[in-house]
Amino acid sequence: MPGAIRLRPDQEEDIPRVRDALRRNRRVMLQRPTGTGKTVLLCAITGVVTESGAQTLILQHREELIGQTSRTLVKMAVEHGVIAAKHPGRAAPVQIASIDTIARRLDIYQPGDFKLVFVDEAHHAAAPSWQRMIDHFAGAYVVGCTATPERLDGKGLDHLFGELVAGRSVKEYVELGVLAPAVTFAPPEPPDLSGIRRRLGDFEQTALADRMSDSAIVGDAIEHYKRLSPQLPGLVYCCSVRHSQLVAEAFTAAGYAARHVDGETPAAEREATQDAPPAQGALPLPPHQPPPPGGDRAPAAPRASGKPHPRRLSSCRTRASFLSRGPRGSLGRGDIPGAAPSCRR
Repeated sequence: MPGAIRLRPDQEEDIPRVRDALRRNRRVMLQRPTGTGKTVLLCAITGVVTESGAQTLILQHREELIGQTSRTLVKMAVEHGVIAAKHPGRAAPVQIASIDTIARRLDIYQPGDFKLVFVDEAHHAAAPSWQRMIDHFAGAYVVGCTATPERLDGKGLDHLFGELVAGRSVKEYVELGVLAPAVTFAPPEPPDLSGIRRRLGDFEQTALADRMSDSAIVGDAIEHYKRLSPQLPGLVYCCSVRHSQLVAEAFTAAGYAARHVDGETPAAEREATQDAPPAQGALPLPPHQPPPPGGDRAPAAPRASGKPHPRRLSSCRTRASFLSRGPRGSLGRGDIPGAAPSCRR
């Protein structure tokens, strides 16, 4: 197998499982929790396929994920090109493509140009643009990768993928040292969310943000942060951009070095935030664009120990996505979400 990155046993065991699934179904879904090395595994499989002379396409929807995948392929010595705005194209057996860019250039690609298509963050695959891409390369084998193989509306993806290859449980990855153990706390009484409608399986964000922006709720989150993890840096997931900005202002007023970050934050500012020396404080993030999803450089994550979560969640898929972003193996302990079914109160 090419490359300088050594796979862990839990990653190596999934390669033959994916291969066997593809012998039964041309489209399969690989599920592993966030932080367990899906990108490295994806790139390792790509390297094996490339050695056989086949062409591979890796579909991504964010610039951060394109960069992360490219860096991993470089470490594995896998020749590749990037199909995305502001990236010079190059002929190579592996192409990492921005879903938006390749969608606009689809007419220059033939259905048989790629033997294998990877769909990263594959819970988005039901979107029309993603389906159009998958259907265009009808002759290719397709492997979707995600931590949450479920649509936001709670429906499955079995109409797109014929078989699910599930990784180990979060508990097992914690026991292996891949993920850090978490201690979960919640308020004695949950906030009153009566009257807030649900949309796509979760609370409607605007109304939820208005309710959770109440000064008593925000202040309570800060007080619990002071009491439970006063010296630990952390991430704060919020309900909207404006809610995140309000929470950042409140943490700053309380003496913390807090910064608001969202999907529109300039890359240089985001890099500076995540590369800053560890300091006491919290980094508020809006929920709909946790930067970056599945990424290897989520702001402050390499030193996040406390994770206040002033948001109630109705969707299991959303909850799994958010609460799994903190406990990577390099982190300390402590998780302080606002909603958890089994926790300390």
